[in-house]
Amino acid sequence: MTEFLPGSRHTAHAVMTNNTTTQWTYTAELYLVQNENKYASSGIITFALVAGASRVTEFSVTMPATEGTYKVYLDIFVGGVFLRGYIATEDIVISAPVPVPPFAYSGMSCSCPKEPDSAWHYFITSVTITNISAAWASARVTLKRYYADDPTDIKSADTQVIVLEPGESIVYDYDSFAEARLTSNETVHFYYEDNDGGRSSECTCRT
Repeated sequence: MTEFLPGSRHTAHAVMTNNTTTQWTYTAELYLVQNENKYASSGIITFALVAGASRVTEFSVTMPATEGTYKVYLDIFVGGVFLRGYIATEDIVISAPVPVPPFAYSGMSCSCPKEPDSAWHYFITSVTITNISAAWASARVTLKRYYADDPTDIKSADTQVIVLEPGESIVYDYDSFAEARLTSNETVHFYYEDNDGGRSSECTCRT
């Protein structure tokens, strides 16, 4: 199957042959069908062929805005009378590209030291954030954590707005000492994510 973007315009080429002994003027229409409904059409194309002649006919179609799989039909008429219909051997797929978040994350690390003279632990995390896009990018990046025994209870530990030029990297460090505490004998997971869908790998430590 061939994949196209919604709303993009493409041209199909079909070889038409007049295998009779008379010259004819033909009309033809190429269109897309999904669930027996017509969604896009080339409109009516008119062309003439002398006896035994062939020609390549072009059909330009604007792709539907709705994603999905479509069949390609081609109908041929002579004098307004349906002559023959064809169905392409290959369907087409209309699919919008998945946006790529501008920030990539690498070098994720974490540790959970014990506070001096205390039963509590704090945590230190670090990650390198790189703008992999071709333009300046800004995103709200949040450090998140959860205990292994309750992965649904995700807490936000810190948030920063990061602005980077194309190709630029920054190290986002966080030290929770005197700000956020962890109980002992727990397995804790950490990761960074942003509001554009970017996310780091997870780092785990044991208190």
